[in-house]
Amino acid sequence: MHKRLILTAASKAFEPSLLGLIGSLNVNWPSHPKVLVYDLGMGGEALERLASANVEIRQIPPFCDHWRQHFTWKIWCCNDAPCDSYLWLDAGVCVLKSMQDAFEMIEKMGYFCQPNGFCLEQITPSPLMEAFGLRSDELRQMLSINGGVFGLKKDSVGRALLSEALALALSESNMRATQPLHRHDQALLSILFYRYFTDIVFADHLMYAGFENPSDIAGQKIWNHRRRLAKSDIEYFAKHICDAEVGKEKIPSSPIVETPPGIVMKIRILVAKLRGRYPEKARSKDTIPNGVRD
Repeated sequence: MHKRLILTAASKAFEPSLLGLIGSLNVNWPSHPKVLVYDLGMGGEALERLASANVEIRQIPPFCDHWRQHFTWKIWCCNDAPCDSYLWLDAGVCVLKSMQDAFEMIEKMGYFCQPNGFCLEQITPSPLMEAFGLRSDELRQMLSINGGVFGLKKDSVGRALLSEALALALSESNMRATQPLHRHDQALLSILFYRYFTDIVFADHLMYAGFENPSDIAGQKIWNHRRRLAKSDIEYFAKHICDAEVGKEKIPSSPIVETPPGIVMKIRILVAKLRGRYPEKARSKDTIPNGVRD
């Protein structure tokens, strides 16, 4: 058992981002708690690199038929983590400063969370509403928590919350998104947070999960880069995934987003199709995500 843990998980597609996260923790928060990584299908090279840096890795068993979909695995991981309190950080974020205050909030209030910009009515599937006996107008008054950066104290209250979350998550209808805005685990966790903690105190979303760039606001502590971390920054952070090789603090560069001209984009799509790397149904704002990107 650990007093504190930082939890995360990654599939093969998120290997570079995971290395970036761990490296950013080491250089920008050298005294951070131990990191526990859950494996969603990483390759052997990444696993060996993490193991050589003494990063603990745990396999996720197929605890239900849909364990790898709808972010069901995240709820299992939070239950499994051997700690008194944890902070979950998605692999697609970069730590810019110490998050010691987040753990202090967890230990004082029992949780740490910030909103994700949606009300619960927007992100909750109908079966989950029915499971809790909630109406749309009730959910309209509640903000959803951000499931990418949140924490819990695993005391009697926190353990009961996580246990109930996992019991409900085992029914796929409670997790499956039927609309693009549905947020799987975030809907379930949000409803339970309100049930177990009543009046939720939200931390500042831009400070703890800013997503435009790493300097959205003064004092920003997390950048949710959504896999837009520059290659040079990934390479720098990846060099420092071992505690014994901590480097200088580094704020990553802002992403440069360029929209290729139409003809260039068409050529890229054609090449991707020829190589078998282009999905039949391209991801768009109308796509319903299933929980893991390979």
